[in-house]
Amino acid sequence: MARICIFAIHKPAFRSQYTITGPSRDTTATSEQIVAKLHTVLRNRPFLVVHDGPDTKCPVAAVSRLPSFSTYFEICLGDSAAKDVVWEKLHTTHPWGRKHTWGTMVPGENRGSPRRLHLVWTRTRKVIVDGMARRPLSTRNWKLTEVPPSEDEDGRRIGSGTSWTTLVGTEPILAVFTSSTELGKCGNLQVNVDHGRAFDLMLLTTCLSLYSAGLC
Repeated sequence: MARICIFAIHKPAFRSQYTITGPSRDTTATSEQIVAKLHTVLRNRPFLVVHDGPDTKCPVAAVSRLPSFSTYFEICLGDSAAKDVVWEKLHTTHPWGRKHTWGTMVPGENRGSPRRLHLVWTRTRKVIVDGMARRPLSTRNWKLTEVPPSEDEDGRRIGSGTSWTTLVGTEPILAVFTSSTELGKCGNLQVNVDHGRAFDLMLLTTCLSLYSAGLC
């Protein structure tokens, strides 16, 4: 399922709203725009709300919340008020916030049964979005890979297997975020696989949660 696409993410200074522009899956349009509203003062509100359209009046597509006294985010697709909503945890699993693990369901190959991906965002200085240059002092650059078989989504050992160290450089890069020096632009998110729109929304929501919190 190869499909390389790039989402450009902008947020003017002193504003609490991201604008995300990327290729449209609708054959009648070449691009689409969605917005994400950031709440820095929570007061029982979500940390981040992604809307499926160019303004906050559009339907809610995804939500990120930061439970009280927690060290992880919870991410869901759709309206968080729905009864059947499924929350996925985004954990910090490495000192100084270098790695963040999470999981999600994606469609199966050749119309097979859905399967679960165990994923990790890792801070990177080597992997960058096509056509971009890395900011010398920026630590807000991440690559997305599948979690090694010897780890679970919480970063715990679950049996003998390949270590993190020996897998460095061998895991396929599913996505990468590179921050930008351009005024009002956060950076670009490049997605190297096509697991559907829901997967793209999970990528955007997890990535923006990390970027907004300054965890890395």
